[in-house]
Order: sequence, then C-alpha cells, then structure tokens
Amino acid sequence: MEKNKSEAKEIIEEFRNNIRKNPFVYKNNKINIDFAIGIKEYPTDGKEVFKLIDNVDKALYRDKKGK
Repeated sequence: MEKNKSEAKEIIEEFRNNIRKNPFVYKNNKINIDFAIGIKEYPTDGKEVFKLIDNVDKALYRDKKGK
C-alpha cells in the first residue's frame, strides 16, 4: 500500500512541476496555476466514508501548508 501512495505522490509532483513550468496564456495574459491534493488510501486511511474524507481533508491542508 505504501508503494501506491509514493507512486501517486511522484505522479502528482511531476504534474504540478509541469504546470508550474508552462503557464497558461489567455489573450496575451500569463496565468500561473497551482493546486493542492490530499492523497489517502482505502482502507488503510479509513474504512468509513467520513473518516476517509476527514483524512483526505487533513492531507490536503498539509499539502497547502507545505507550499
């Protein structure tokens, strides 16, 4: 299970870096895009829906805070 999370994190970081390197241009205006993602895994991080959502929310907050 831990391998899946680390692979997901690598994919997200690669995606995030590509978006940061290539800003979106609209009508000659450069628009920088960034995002945060919370990654959790069922059932490791919660078997009940609300517990899993709570854990995802906490992971998302940590990702935002880490920037």
